[in-house]
This record gives sequence, structure tokens and C-alpha cells, in this order.
Amino acid sequence: ENDKRFNYIVAYLESSQKAWTAHASKYKDSPLLYSHLVDTVKAIVLDKYFKNKPSVGINVVLASHSGGGRFVFNYLHGVDEIPGFIERLCFIDSYYAYEELFAGKFIKWLNSGKDKMLGVISYIDTTVVYNGKPIVSKTGGTGYRSELMYRNMKEAGVKFKDSTDTSFIRHTAFSGRLRIIIKENPTGKIYHTILVEKNGLIHQLLFNSKLEERGYKFWGERSYSNLIK
Repeated sequence: ENDKRFNYIVAYLESSQKAWTAHASKYKDSPLLYSHLVDTVKAIVLDKYFKNKPSVGINVVLASHSGGGRFVFNYLHGVDEIPGFIERLCFIDSYYAYEELFAGKFIKWLNSGKDKMLGVISYIDTTVVYNGKPIVSKTGGTGYRSELMYRNMKEAGVKFKDSTDTSFIRHTAFSGRLRIIIKENPTGKIYHTILVEKNGLIHQLLFNSKLEERGYKFWGERSYSNLIK
């Protein structure tokens, strides 16, 4: 609403299984399918809104929550390198599928231009017990996977600024263009949807811009309540 720099066009993607993890498991060529899908959405937007403006370029943000991260990671499997038209990669508690091989792709992409942003928001979910059982394994949760990427990138030579308080662990690199925010969770609460509710997506779209935390605050009250009808 306050960002006059761009025209935002949002495309929501949903698989027929209602879960990208299930879809990716069913279709072994999902990396290629997802690459084609992103290209198709781009082409549709260009044709519908910019048909008579061939010089218009489109920047793409791939944002995901929960199992939607599987779509993004499988898309990344399907490309040799992250395309230049992708401006931001935003993960909100959707980092389950991160593997070490992605660290190099992220670093190369972040080094390709100062307009590239990678945001990861997750929480320590290994402390959560539901119906008597942990909801994730010790190495399967998004908090662990976020820290794994941090370690992988540090080993590759990326310089981070780190901070920790009673609420969050934060790792920042590339002059603020890479942000890893991990919610502390000693009492084992479930923050899966709260990370979105407390302005998580807005923050992912605006961090490291002049609009960061202007009119909203990450982990503050909803800044969009007036838009809900």
C-alpha cells in the first residue's frame, strides 16, 4: 500500500494435492515442471498487462510458507543458476528442504547484484511436542535448517553479523541483503502461522529497503487489519 516503487502482481500457486511436498514426490520431474510454471506465469503477466510494452521487465519474488518451500527448492533444483529476474527469495517457516548444495547457488546469486535479497524466517521447532511426540526430528526443522545454511555459508567465506536476544537469533550478511531470523522457543510453542501473522511476509518483501519497518513492525501487531473484511 505504501510502496509506490512497483506494481505488485501476486500469483498464488497451489498443487492439486494441496501440498507441494506431495506433488513433488509424485512427479519426479518436478524441478523442470516448476521452472516451466514460473516462466509461464511470467509470460501470462507480460501478455495480460504489458502486451504493448515490450521493453518492460518483470522482477520476480518467490515467497513461500510451510510446504511451499518445497516448490521453491525444487524450482532451484531445476535451474543451473538462479535467474537474474528473481529479485527476492522469501522463506517463512518453509526451510525444511534446504540442503548444503543450495548454499553455493545462493552465494553466487547474491553476488550477482545488489538488488538480490534472501530472507529466511523460522523458529526453533525441535522443542515442540504435539500429542506426546516431537513434530520434527532434531535435524528436520526449519530452525535447524536455517542454522545449517548459516554454517555452510560461513564455511564458504561469507562474513556475517550475528546477534541474539531472548526472542530471536539473527544472522545478517551481504550488507543486509541476506537476513536469517530464527525465533527462540524454549517453551515449545507453535509459531508456524504466527510468523506470517506478525507481518512476516510484509517484512520479507520490504527488508533492506527504505520502507523497512515503516508503518509496520516485524513481530508487532498486524499492520493490515484494516484490509481484512
